[in-house]
Amino acid sequence: MARFLSKLKHVIKINDITPALLEKWGPEECATRSVLATAYRLTHYLNWDDLIYGHITTRIPGNEDHLLINPYGIHYTEVTASNLIKINSAGELVDQGSAKFPFQPTGAVIHSAIHINRPDLGCLMHIHSEPGIAVSAAVEKIEP
Repeated sequence: MARFLSKLKHVIKINDITPALLEKWGPEECATRSVLATAYRLTHYLNWDDLIYGHITTRIPGNEDHLLINPYGIHYTEVTASNLIKINSAGELVDQGSAKFPFQPTGAVIHSAIHINRPDLGCLMHIHSEPGIAVSAAVEKIEP
């Protein structure tokens, strides 16, 4: 296995938190960032992603007003713990992280509104899977 992994040159590390970022964000937020970045990778692995479209957001423990969201313009396989963007519940930028791309305001507003109205939810996923797109585009009612 190690020999196989050593041949992969294009794999982007999920947990790229440096000591400086750990100090800046704290251990709980850094752990949350790593788990969310992993969720993006698993979503791609399960073929539930649609290039750069869709979002998975999560609340940051200890600060329920802040959410993490992916930068708009990068593939799910490129999401890392450090490039997730922190927004507040109004959908406004709090911390850009290491992302060189902005977040998508439409996705942020929709997710923020759901997080505000459903405080029992810690994580939201909005994806564009091929089966989901097919069902939503159906003209006739689809029977089970």
